[in-house]
Amino acid sequence: MEQIYATLLMPRLPPELECLIFEYVATRWPTEVPKLLLVASRVLEWLEPYLYTVLRLDCSDPRTDNVLAALTTKSASFRSSAVRHLLLRSRSFQSAEINTKPTVDILRACPGITTLNLTGDNVGPHLLPILAGLRLERLSMEFRDLFGVNRPVDVLHPLFRAVTHLEIMDYNFPSNSVEALWALPALTHLTFRQAPPPRVLRPLLESCPHLEVVVIFPILYYLNTDAEARRYVAAANLEGPGSRAVVIAARRPYDDDDWERGARGGEDIWARAERFIARKRRGQIQSDNYLLPEAR
Repeated sequence: MEQIYATLLMPRLPPELECLIFEYVATRWPTEVPKLLLVASRVLEWLEPYLYTVLRLDCSDPRTDNVLAALTTKSASFRSSAVRHLLLRSRSFQSAEINTKPTVDILRACPGITTLNLTGDNVGPHLLPILAGLRLERLSMEFRDLFGVNRPVDVLHPLFRAVTHLEIMDYNFPSNSVEALWALPALTHLTFRQAPPPRVLRPLLESCPHLEVVVIFPILYYLNTDAEARRYVAAANLEGPGSRAVVIAARRPYDDDDWERGARGGEDIWARAERFIARKRRGQIQSDNYLLPEAR
């Protein structure tokens, strides 16, 4: 009987093919990964990293401590290869005293992340050495908090060296810092949560030849119509290809769900902007249309 039972449990496919099948399922349906881990020990070994590939954490949520505790039991090589995308909300709602330790511990436990979305009152200059040690490609943050409210934003800081997609979540981001973004060597996609002064856009686009997409979110009721979007771009005095790179996002900034879609390979705000710009270049959208429709 035991021999029959063992025979039934033996894999019937080559392990390489079986692994590919399970990895495809884990990628396609990530919420099913916890169930798949129970199939067999070999499946646990293959798929456990998928539990941590994309993390959305909040320092005020007790479950974040559980995730951190689980990560710290893993090897350094596992943590470096498994965790790739991190969204971290680091606010200290429960105490008037800001506790920076959870944010620091989580970032140190995820040395291999390439995508980071980080906001909260735990963000400050103390994080700069940690972020400089990461190879970030997609970065969303309030940078005046990171560098210090009364300090300039240093776009030459090593944390920016590999960033291709940058979301500036600051309101009242300094114009001189916008103009300095040309110095980012890998930058191709740029998002502003608050529309910068139109006059800074043309110098930025002219000095940053690799910049493909500039997404600008509206402020309250400003830039919510086609006419307002056209006036804004006209005030920037953009010409030729530069004007085609600018997209005014409709209605509101994208949310955490949109971020996760992009992290998992789906269509996020940047991908929608790319598609919008490509359609303009093919003549499928009028050249003076800058307002990106809302996601369906």
